[in-house]
Amino acid sequence: MVVLADNSKFTTPNFCTICRLADIHQIITDDGIDQANLTNLRTLDVNVRVVRVSRPGSSVERS
Repeated sequence: MVVLADNSKFTTPNFCTICRLADIHQIITDDGIDQANLTNLRTLDVNVRVVRVSRPGSSVERS
């Protein structure tokens, strides 16, 4: 299973469980994820891919 979740999903209290962590093969999230959360996921042996995103007011241009 691949989970696509923005960085807010790792800091906001959750009201339900969608699956066990052992069922997840990869998490794809944005570069706003807190370093501590990223480290915790990786120490649990979860493959995490962090994608750079542009934000309003940033100097990153879209093509």
